[in-house]
Amino acid sequence: MKIYRAKLKSKRAMERDIPRERWGWWHDVCPGQTLTLRDATAADLERCILGDHASKDPADYLCETFEGGCLVSREAVGHLGELPQVPASQLGWHGPAHITDSGESLCGIALRQLGDERRWTEIRDLNADRFPDMLGADYYPVGTVLRMPVQRPRDHATHPDGMEMPRETQVDCRNHSEVPHA
Repeated sequence: MKIYRAKLKSKRAMERDIPRERWGWWHDVCPGQTLTLRDATAADLERCILGDHASKDPADYLCETFEGGCLVSREAVGHLGELPQVPASQLGWHGPAHITDSGESLCGIALRQLGDERRWTEIRDLNADRFPDMLGADYYPVGTVLRMPVQRPRDHATHPDGMEMPRETQVDCRNHSEVPHA
């Protein structure tokens, strides 16, 4: 799978180059930003809602790299560069992996990839050989291949020491203190 660093066009350029009926979330949310994307697949198009005027060809789209990622029209991309790949297997890891994007904190990765921000310590521990002393609010360098823990059902939350946690407990990712959910 190819992974790209995609610099989106400015809002003005999108409005100039793309008909209004083909604008997507990226027009309102992140014009001009740089995203980490991969080639879209037919399965990505099947799970996403496309407008009546939208292309149904996967070649016309890129997709965010995380599970359930959103589509971005190639029309919205101003510059696209392929990122060099370091397979997780080269890191001595044969489990799930995640490639970091800009603006993804450790807690954010845990929430988006594992469904539970409290699992950030598992990601930290799996990657501590390369990135010691990471905190939940810290960011890995963009494009870093992270070893990821195996997903568990979302309703089975556990504390890093293995104790079951009540679902109403939140974790403050800045200092890993547990606070009751109000």
